[in-house]
Amino acid sequence: MITNVIYDPIQLSGSISATYACTHMKFELEVIGTHGTLHLSRNVDKPGYHLKVDSVKEGKSSSSWEEDFGFGGIELEFLGFAAHCQQLENDCNTPLEALKDLAFVEACLESGKKNGDFVILKEDDL
Repeated sequence: MITNVIYDPIQLSGSISATYACTHMKFELEVIGTHGTLHLSRNVDKPGYHLKVDSVKEGKSSSSWEEDFGFGGIELEFLGFAAHCQQLENDCNTPLEALKDLAFVEACLESGKKNGDFVILKEDDL
């Protein structure tokens, strides 16, 4: 099991845990903040993801909604990346975004080498 701590200069923190020695794959991401929670999980009965958002106002639950999303697929990722390289619009799959993702992965690996110590990503690194 790998656990990494993420920290940035604007005081946001979190952790990522990944286990590679398991009999099945389960993907879940949960973000808990001062204004509510976001829970993203992989569907078990059909392809795609399930998103649940609960918002909190003044310490009380104010709204909640859920939505299912199908997979976009790796083919769409490559098409989006290629389209941006050809100067077409698509902000999510730019070469710069790919490098930012790589910087994040490298920071997680570096944190793992340092037994989970903080690794600060500066804007200049991205």
